[in-house]
Amino acid sequence: MTMTHRLSLFLLIALLPLSQGQAETVVLDFQQAVDRALEVDPRITEKERHVDLARAQLREVRGADGWSLNMNTFLGFAPKVRGGVFETTNADGTKSIGVAADAFDIDGLSPW
Repeated sequence: MTMTHRLSLFLLIALLPLSQGQAETVVLDFQQAVDRALEVDPRITEKERHVDLARAQLREVRGADGWSLNMNTFLGFAPKVRGGVFETTNADGTKSIGVAADAFDIDGLSPW
């Protein structure tokens, strides 16, 4: 045996009775065990917060039982599109593709 092994074995034998003498046996009934787990384990508190969040969302859904109106708009330029605001008629009667010259004037059609 090497010197480190002997020292480790000696310390183990010397300190083993100290750890056994200091150990305390605690007997808990079911309710005490549950109470202690609720106080100590952070995962339980986290799960309680998830339940609170779910209950709040359920109250929100139940509270919004009236009529609801949702609208979405989208505006974008598409130079190859024919018709609509992208097809303009010039003064001589010819049609051209693109945004009208007066589209951004205050009295013209403006996509903004």
